[in-house]
Amino acid sequence: MKIIVDAMGGDNAPKEIIKGSMLAAEEYGADIVFVGDKKVISQCAEENSVDLKNSEIVNASSVITMHDDAKSVLKEKSDSSRAVGFEHLN
Repeated sequence: MKIIVDAMGGDNAPKEIIKGSMLAAEEYGADIVFVGDKKVISQCAEENSVDLKNSEIVNASSVITMHDDAKSVLKEKSDSSRAVGFEHLN
């Protein structure tokens, strides 16, 4: 099973998102695809001793904020983690 995770969205992101995703991957045998700023995700995992085995990081350079219009965000921020994640759905 492959799970695509927006690593930059949510409280205490990306640290808690990465930690929780990797715990779930270990427990359920899933492959995780993190979407977001690749440099930030990698650095956060290293700083917090999180092993990203069986995972992939897909870079997304734009960030969606609480002030962005939900209806137009995929068009206006096509390089955001959410838009890039949608592109990777199979």
